[in-house]
Amino acid sequence: ERLIAESVFNGVIVLMLITSLLGPILTSQFASRIAPPQADFDLDQDDWTLGLEWEHPSQFVPNSDRFTVVVPVYNPLTEKYLVEMGALLARHENGTVVPLSISMAHVHMDEPQLQIALKRSERLLDRAVEVSRDFNVIADPQIRIDDDIAHGISRVAREQKASLIVMGWSEKRGLRAKLFGNVIDQVFWSSHCPVAVMRLMDEPIDIHRILFPVKSITPVTVQTLRFAQLFADTNQATLTLLHVGDHRAAPEQLQSFEQQLWDVLEKIELTVKTEVKTIIHDDAAKVIVKAAQGFDMVILRSTRYRTAGGLAVSSITTQMMKELTCSLVLFGEPHS
Repeated sequence: ERLIAESVFNGVIVLMLITSLLGPILTSQFASRIAPPQADFDLDQDDWTLGLEWEHPSQFVPNSDRFTVVVPVYNPLTEKYLVEMGALLARHENGTVVPLSISMAHVHMDEPQLQIALKRSERLLDRAVEVSRDFNVIADPQIRIDDDIAHGISRVAREQKASLIVMGWSEKRGLRAKLFGNVIDQVFWSSHCPVAVMRLMDEPIDIHRILFPVKSITPVTVQTLRFAQLFADTNQATLTLLHVGDHRAAPEQLQSFEQQLWDVLEKIELTVKTEVKTIIHDDAAKVIVKAAQGFDMVILRSTRYRTAGGLAVSSITTQMMKELTCSLVLFGEPHS
């Protein structure tokens, strides 16, 4: 005897066939009509101060009474712009910038190589202090001897109760090497506070038009927006929020999304000239790259997840970083 009657077996096959054929058709017809999820956090709360009060409990630094920006320095060619960025942000918040140089530890602390590295660190930090002084910002330079550069950065940031880490990257290495398995990746992994990774093509004081693409409204998006507005307010810059919408989305959904953005902006107590734009297109990366041609800087939110295999970065973000030619900030948080 058969375990399953022939009529039942045939019925299951027919149902599978119908589902496989109708599923994609129904999805394409009706999925765009589903209302996007509303922001699942309270817009009336007071947690809008970058680095002082954070949406996620792990991002709150207890007993922190000042805004502190840690700026690791290594490359003399990019050091000036990075320290300028840190100094601008710290000055806006009446805070402190902490230039940091990491020297790799040796078994014997009197090794000649270590002495040379420490001298180099001292020169880098002397220049960083001079830049900070030009912006009337207090600098607290730190030299760290550590077995691991990324852990050294994260440990100093924690010890200094940092509100933000500002880092740069070199154009000499491949993009994947910049994002995976290197110092930047490890700092994102281990840091207690947000990290802003920057490729600055101009002096920060010359950046006056900022583009921030927004896909959805989440607590992490709001914190990135807070950073964008903070820098814009620091530099008297204009900020444009760009949402690339699906062509199948109803006009009411797009209008509702824009209204949510304006509601969020009203809660951030900064008088920054801000514009919200919506462009209907299927290729978000292409639209953002084209739009960025009219801006000095693009701020992207780094969507990263702590997994056993490391940190995952959006493929769209990776594509845009390859093609964007202006200054770029990749803003991320440990649990984003």
